[in-house]
Amino acid sequence: IVWQTPANPDYVISNGRYVRPYYFEFISHVKNRWAGKTIVDLFTDEFKGRSREYYVRAVKCGRLQVDGQMVHKDYVVKSSQKISHFLHRHEPPVLAGDISILQNEVDVVTICKPPSVPVHPCGQYRKNTVVGILQAEHGLTPLFPVHRLDRLVSGLLIFAKNAERAERFRQQIEAGLLQKEYVAKVVGVFPDGEQTVDANVNFNAREGRSTVE
Repeated sequence: IVWQTPANPDYVISNGRYVRPYYFEFISHVKNRWAGKTIVDLFTDEFKGRSREYYVRAVKCGRLQVDGQMVHKDYVVKSSQKISHFLHRHEPPVLAGDISILQNEVDVVTICKPPSVPVHPCGQYRKNTVVGILQAEHGLTPLFPVHRLDRLVSGLLIFAKNAERAERFRQQIEAGLLQKEYVAKVVGVFPDGEQTVDANVNFNAREGRSTVE
């Protein structure tokens, strides 16, 4: 098996945007507090999303390697060693639809982020992200997020195309020269005039939405 993925993933649009499953190499380097543990104990303790039995099988079949070499399940890791975890990734789908590019300048690109799509790789998402889609479908890389929007939020999103421009934006944000404004849907009739709402935002993970009451 060749543990590689083409730079441009195959997206499938069918009641959502899906990424065809692909092989991916997760790389981590052994921290000092991890040193002295067996590779199975290390992953069982630190990466609890999978069972100990899974990690034993992964070591035996070579999906968990140390410094590019297969090891046995009782192998004791040392500080700074590179551990590779080879996975067949199945990313969750996001809502179907294109990412609208509003303005594409020499060192800045401004887009309209659709809801349900995370801005950059995180958690289970890597290619089904704004950064991944812009790279695959528009050849825009590298991109430096100037700010973020939550996965469920839609709205204006600005990317710098180089580190220098991103740093200038960062300084402007810290100086209070740039601001974000959110627009929310309300149920019922909202009072006229400017109102201050001091309430917690409640996130319902099962329904995948946030509300304020």
